[in-house]
This record gives sequence, C-alpha cells and structure tokens, in this order.
Amino acid sequence: MARTGERRSSVTRLKRRLRRVAKRTPVLNGLLRRYDSARKAAAPPPAAKKAPAKKAAPQPAKKAAASKINFGDLVFVVAGVRWLGPATYELTGWAYGSKLPATINPPQLRLWLAGGDLSVEATVEQRVDLRANLYAADDKHDRSGSGFKAVVDLKPLLTSADTEQLTVRCALTRQSSKLEGTVTGRQDQGSAGSLAPSAGGAGPDQAPRHLQPVWSKTDGLTIVRKDGEPPRPATAPVMINEWVAYDPGAPRIRAAGWVAEDVDPETVTLELRGPLGAVPADLTWQRRSFTLTVNLEASFWNGPVAPLSIGHYRLWALAGGEPIDVRLAPEAIADLPVEFESSRLNATLGRGGKDVPSVHIAPPLRVDEAGLYAFRQQRDRYWSTPSERDGSVYFESFYARSATDSPRAIHEELVRRGTDRTLYWTVADYSVPLPEGATPLLWKSREWFEVLGKASYFFHNCGAPIPLRQHKRPGQTVVQTWHGTPLKLLGNDRPVNRDRANYKKLQVALSSDWDYLLAQNSYAAEIFREAYFYEGPLLELGYPRNDTLVTTPPEQVAAIREGLGLRPDQKVILYAPTWRDGEGHVVGYLDLEWLGRQLGPDYVFLLRGHTNSLRPGARVFGSNIIDATSYPLLNDLLLAADLVITDYSSIMFDYTVTGKPIQFFVPDYDDYRDRRRGLYFDLAESAPGPLSYTPEELVENVRNADAKHAEHADAYAAWVAKFNPRDDGQAAARVVDVVFGDENVNRK
Repeated sequence: MARTGERRSSVTRLKRRLRRVAKRTPVLNGLLRRYDSARKAAAPPPAAKKAPAKKAAPQPAKKAAASKINFGDLVFVVAGVRWLGPATYELTGWAYGSKLPATINPPQLRLWLAGGDLSVEATVEQRVDLRANLYAADDKHDRSGSGFKAVVDLKPLLTSADTEQLTVRCALTRQSSKLEGTVTGRQDQGSAGSLAPSAGGAGPDQAPRHLQPVWSKTDGLTIVRKDGEPPRPATAPVMINEWVAYDPGAPRIRAAGWVAEDVDPETVTLELRGPLGAVPADLTWQRRSFTLTVNLEASFWNGPVAPLSIGHYRLWALAGGEPIDVRLAPEAIADLPVEFESSRLNATLGRGGKDVPSVHIAPPLRVDEAGLYAFRQQRDRYWSTPSERDGSVYFESFYARSATDSPRAIHEELVRRGTDRTLYWTVADYSVPLPEGATPLLWKSREWFEVLGKASYFFHNCGAPIPLRQHKRPGQTVVQTWHGTPLKLLGNDRPVNRDRANYKKLQVALSSDWDYLLAQNSYAAEIFREAYFYEGPLLELGYPRNDTLVTTPPEQVAAIREGLGLRPDQKVILYAPTWRDGEGHVVGYLDLEWLGRQLGPDYVFLLRGHTNSLRPGARVFGSNIIDATSYPLLNDLLLAADLVITDYSSIMFDYTVTGKPIQFFVPDYDDYRDRRRGLYFDLAESAPGPLSYTPEELVENVRNADAKHAEHADAYAAWVAKFNPRDDGQAAARVVDVVFGDENVNRK
C-alpha cells in the first residue's frame, strides 16, 4: 500500500508541471482551455446536500483473550492442625501449583470443606513460610509465598442430620485460571500426623457427638462426624504434656510430664538417643510429675562440648535400666512441629511413631541458605561472580561428615611446618571435631560459597564440592586423596555405572579438574586411572591417613584404650564391615553379643560401621560391645585393637601397616563378588588372614587368632609388600612437598 500511494503522488506532481508548461505556450494553452470546458459540461449535476449522519456511539474495545495459566499439579500440604473449640478447626500448611512460583504475589487461595449437600468456607490467611521450599525440594521455583493458616467453623457438620463427613479442598485462582483439589500430603512428625478428635458436642437431639479427622492417600484429609464422646487418648507409663526448645545460652529442650501409678519414679531415667549416642536428661520430681531439660550440646568420646550432629533423635524412658514406653499427650502434640533456630544448630521438635517425642537436628543454615531452591540461587551467584584467590586451603572429608582421613593428615603436616595459610574445613554441622588450626566452614552456607571461589588449594577424599565440579577457577589446585585402596569395584568398572547414560561424560568432567590423584600403591593407581578416566599426575606416595599407624608411641596407644574404657588385660576385637549398597545400617550378619558369649568375658568388641551407616543407622548396644561408629578417629580404633575382623572394607589395606592379626567374616562372599558389587581379585587366594563363612567358624578362628596369624605369615608379608610399600609414616610430608613445595607452605 505504501508504494501505491507514492506512485499516485508522483503522477499528480507530473500533471501540475505539464499544466504550468502548457499555460506558457499559446497553442497548448488554447487546447487546455477547450479540454477543461468539455470536462465541466460532461460532469453530472451536484448531489443534494445530506444531513450530517449521527456519530455512532463508541464501541468498547474487545479484550484480548487471556492465556490460560499452567499451574501444573496441585501440591496441598497440611503441616499442622489443632482444635480451637468443640467444632473450630485450624489448619496450617502450603498450597501451590507445581509449575508456578509462589513468591510474594501467589495465586489467591480459597479453602473449604465439602460433602453431600453441605459446604463450609474457611477463613484463610495467606502468608510467607520458607519451610515450603524445604518441603518442595524444587530448585527452580520459590514456594515461600504459598503458606496459609485457615480456620473453619464445623458446627454445621456437628449438628447436621444428613451429612456425615466433609473433605478439605482448596482452589488456587489467578486471573481466569483455577486449580482445585484435595489435600495431597501432610507432615507426619507434627500434629497433622496424629489427627486428634474434637472435644465433643451435641447433635440436634442433644446426643453427644464429636468430629474425627481422618487421613487417606485417595481423599486426603476428611472430617468425619461420629456419635458418642470422643475416645480417650492412649496412655503410656511415661507421658509428656510439654515439649519445647529454648536457648538460655545453649540450646536445650524443656519437657514436663508424669508417670503411671505402677511406675516407681525413683527408678526412671530419660535420655535423648541419636546418631552420636545418648544424652541424659536432668529430671526434677514432684511426686509422680516431673520436669526435665536435655542439652542439645554434649561431649562425646571425651571430646569438647559441641552441638548434637544432624539426624533424628528420640526420647527414651527407662525404669530400672529397662526401656518403657513414653508418649506425647494430645495437648503437647497440638503445638507440633516446633521450629527452633540458634547459631549452633536448628531443631524441629515433633512426634515419632506411637507419638514418641522426637527431635530432628539440622545445620544452622539461614532461611535464605536452606533447601534446594536457596542452594541453586547461591550456586548461580557463585558461577557468575568472579573472585581472586587468597592462598587459603580447603579441606573436606566424607562429604563434610568428618575431619579425618588423608586430608586431616595433610592439614596436620601443614600445621607442623608452621603454615600461615587459612585452613578451612567444611563441616555438615558444628558437631564435627576439627584438628588444631582449622577454621570451620558450614556446608552450603553463604560463607562456604565464598571460600569455594577464593581458596587456592582443595583436598577432598570423595566427590568434589558440587559447585566446584566442572567450574574450577584459574589458580586453583585440586587434590583428590580418595579414601582407600579398593577390593570392591569402583567407578566405570562397575556394570551398573557402565550402563548409565552419560556416566563417562560426567566422570571425565569431574576427574579432569583434579590436578593430583593420590594412590596408596601401584595396584590402586592402575585401577583409579581406568575407573575414573583420569589422565593427570598420579601420586604413589603411600597414604597420609596411615602415618599415625606407624608413628604413634605405645604410651599414647595405652591412653587411647583407657579413653575407650578398655582394660589392659582385655582382648579387643574391632569389627569393621563395609556397607552394602542401598542399605543405611550396619550389616547384620554377625551377632556380637552371641559371639561374646561364645568367647567369654575377656573379649570386648568395638563395632565400627561404615561412614554411610552413621546417619540413618540405629546404634548397637550390648554389655561387651562399644558402638564406635561415631568415634571421630578410625586410626585410634585400629591402634587400640588386638584383632580386626572385616569383610570387603578397604580397612584391610590400612590395618596391615600395624603387623597385627586380621580376619575376614564373609558369609555373603559369593553373592557380594558375583552379584551385589564385584571384586578386583579373589580375596580367598591372597588374604593375610583366615576367611570365615559361618559364625561358628569365626569363633574357632578368633579363639586361635595367634596361630592363624602365624599360618598366614607368608601371605601377610606378600600383602604388605604389594599394598603398603610406602606406608612409612611420611606420606603426608611427601604429598605436601609435591603440591606446595618447600618454598610454598606459606603464602609468601
């Protein structure tokens, strides 16, 4: 259209120029006049003038069709419930669509209960609740604005003649789009997991009635009207009616309760049990009632007082040393879960199975640091924010659950040489005991990300810190120490990994950032190269973690045994099995109490579960058993032991540095070798000690430990020559020499 208009204007201008030229020429001027006269004569008469048309009323502009919002699936979680009266119910929780962020401007929330011909609206207060991000486990969307508190009057249900139950429903609305449904989940550890009945009321005929919340996976949360008085709550020998946390300078739990008539208060003790052990409660009695306090900081294994480690804890009650049931009363459950935060730990007080008082300890991350969404936000900032290296050293062991293994030995060597570098240790929580000169760094905290960007050296014995993977910065040196010479298949040598899509690509991206990889011996070095696709420098310098097995003097070994409560005349057996893939507990093939009865009172057992069984695993108790799974320094246990029993753990390649007897209990040998994991060599052909396949066989081998050790002397010597050629107590010094150099221990 634009080009057509341009052509018309050009023609008009041309006609005007021709007329001007014709008027200046007599002949042409005459012809032009005759043409104009003929055109006027042929023109039709002018039309009659019409009245002006009425102006049409302006039409409203058509609205553009609103695009439908994709909420995704409804996530409607009830975290807490309580009765505010005989028929007044309060619910708290979160509601959001799985594909829609819920921040400071969430969709409008409506909550109501419906059933039959009856529908009851709730009064809803939408609010910010950062716990929603923890529950969502979603790193892409912020759910913090999805919190709600709703109060509903259920008197219409209590007095209804027809409707017997109502189902809790909600609807999320934004513009013209809506997402509706029933409750999809609940937090079992709080009041939403107990669902107490209402106090009771009366129906139209004044007969007693009450309301009972009911949970099901298909219908969510339903309130059912029932005839009669509400059932009496279950009781136990020990009842707790107050369960709160506070911080009078150190985090504590305060509780109150009573004991049943058939329980003697003088015989009752209470304690909090969890991953690190038991913390006794301080009890104050007034007849059959009591108050108690439990410190959430304690000393374990004669170490300094520190916060409890992350994990689940339960309150235990004992009468005369025997466990008895303890239960939360309904009035205590109504306030759960209780969130508690301090600078040293975070705690959630709740209920376990059968309403047992429980506590979940978490690291003291700030609200903007905890959860997958916060982690991703910090990680993205880390990747996009440049920083300069400051010469500091970063250490991490077993995914920040300890400060041990070869990284610790390297740290101690740097301290021995008088380094002025800042030595950071990443810890999963502040319960982790640190070596002298260490600066703690809380895993996933803002400070942790800052150090990842500015540290110059990294020592870790498992996978690299997640943000560091594939994103090592210029000027950073990464040393992978690994955590043992392998008997069981690793990395790409495992069929389960070879069958995984992109496994090689991911592993190469990880190992390509390693500047050095440590190996205890040439056997391990060859395996590491193939299993992890590693092409960089491989240091066969011995294992720094084994240095103290050589250098610790006898008097210090005696002090270690005394600290563990071991008598000089006792025969100490360390049982240290590896973990089984997919299982989070210590393997149960060997009954140590039974073994102790067979061997007699002179034997005592140290049980050392794998690090992967510490957090979820239950502790083992027995008269001749010391559960040392949480003991911070494995080498202390190896030094204290007279005999080690293991299965497929890499501890077999470390303990032989001591020259002391070792035995193997392998009832699942064929299954572990051929199906479950796979082995690099046949242990039975070259083991430095006897293999037992049944408990009875193990009893005989342990009774004759010295003789069996002598029988395997040649195999033991060959084993040491192959696997311990450089475990001479100086491995850490050699590693520091290579990585830092004699002139680079300090920053200057």
